Amino acid sequence: DRLHNLVDRLVGSRKPLDLKDTNIHEVLDRVRSLVEVEVSGYGINLQCDYDPS
Repeated sequence: DRLHNLVDRLVGSRKPLDLKDTNIHEVLDRVRSLVEVEVSGYGINLQCDYDPS
């Protein structure tokens, strides 16, 4: 029973996804900031050049 509940939580319910428009640049900026923290001691410089469209 516990294993069944765990698998259900990992797999998730089968309800429909709640899809909505998202600004991909905001998502990428957030990921970039997380990666910058991880690579800060290695002399790696991340640069972003987004298409304005």
